[in-house]
Amino acid sequence: MSITRHYSALVTGVGAGDLADTPPVRGNVGVETMKLTGDDYIGGAAERIGAAGVMYQAELFADALYLSGVAVECVLRAFAREEADTFDGRHDLQRLMKAATLERFVGEKQREAMSAALGEVWARWKNTYRYAPQARLRRELKRLDLDRGIRGDALKENARVALENALTIVNKGTFQWKTK
Repeated sequence: MSITRHYSALVTGVGAGDLADTPPVRGNVGVETMKLTGDDYIGGAAERIGAAGVMYQAELFADALYLSGVAVECVLRAFAREEADTFDGRHDLQRLMKAATLERFVGEKQREAMSAALGEVWARWKNTYRYAPQARLRRELKRLDLDRGIRGDALKENARVALENALTIVNKGTFQWKTK
């Protein structure tokens, strides 16, 4: 079955029995995970923040929000990995920031601003958001009171805030990484 036909079947709601000729998914049992370097993470951060901007412009706000958080995660992982080769922050931006050591990430004068930017992203991003449809994310933002004082689409505004702050973090992190 071609990927186009398979995608079309998923979008149009064709039942799983109609996809009988779809090859089985092969697992990663016994396969070592790909090892990424700090440079890989920094490159990934640049690509993800760029994609987040594209998604925002395309009004795919859930995707923009999610990719903004992943971009920040990439930068923090680059610095955390340099400290401990086996570190796994489990997609927790707060743990990653501690492991990345704020002192190495930014100078003393910029720490407060960088902490604030990270807080803005952290308040709006969770790794599980990648699974949720936009309607569910809107309800979650409301539950977290992140819709207060927003006229119009709260998801759009929260995606904008996350994107702007993630861009600050990615730019600063990339600069620090390349000048170290």
